[in-house]
Parts: sequence; structure tokens; C-alpha cells
Amino acid sequence: MANEAARAPDDLTFHIGSRTGDGAGVSALVISAPAIASGNEPAYLAISCIQAISRLQLIAKRPIEASWVKVRLTGQGWSTRETPWQVMENGQVIDAGRGLPAIEQIRKLIGAHRIEVLSEHSELDGLIFDAQGLTPLISQARSTCRW
Repeated sequence: MANEAARAPDDLTFHIGSRTGDGAGVSALVISAPAIASGNEPAYLAISCIQAISRLQLIAKRPIEASWVKVRLTGQGWSTRETPWQVMENGQVIDAGRGLPAIEQIRKLIGAHRIEVLSEHSELDGLIFDAQGLTPLISQARSTCRW
């Protein structure tokens, strides 16, 4: 993820990066943050808009040996439904879905201060992300993806 290249080691906030395509406007926007207390090779939570399609993904430290894992995101006073996320790209990208399935879960993150991952898979279960400042970044993703 290009927007992670300039991150300071102690910076756990969400960062945003974008690139433009051949035409006018942004063709890809990525918002990402490393998990709190995840060491030198952190797991990441990423929200993206690529070719006008919203995505919500976890990027694991190590490959996960499964095709699907159940994931629920929680915070103070809110929670997403437990849903199956698809394991992709050599087992390290865990995808909540594209388009409406991703949007449904991203909307729950608006106003969050912390995001905790609950999962049947130990590599993901208990990951915590600092969501301070995430809401205005989600607004940019909403604008880019037009929802």
C-alpha cells in the first residue's frame, strides 16, 4: 500500500492516499491503518474505492489457511453483523466484499473511536485499530465512490 510508505513507526492513525487514472478524477483511493500493538509486521484495516467500487479489507501479517473466515467489527455502542469475509491473494487479504456489502459495514465505522475485530480465526481475532479521525476520510471515500 503506497500510502503506508511514509508512515512513522509510532503512527497508528488512518492515512489516505489516492492516484488518478487516465481520465479526470481519482481512480483509486485507499484509507489504511496498522493494528495497535501488532509489532514490526502489523496487520492493516483498509477502506478503498477502486474504479468507483468500495472495498473493506483486512491485510494479515501471515497467510491464512482458509477460503472464508467469519468477521465482526465492534466498537463502543456499535457492531457489524458477523459475516463471512473471503480470503484472497495468497491468504493475506481478507475481503468483506465489494460494493454494497462493503458499504454496509463501512457506514458502521462512521463516528468510531476504536475498531475491534472479532473472528473465529486467531490471526484476526482481537485486532484493534485507532479510528480517531477516520470519519472525514470515509467522507472522502463516499464522495469518490459516489454513495
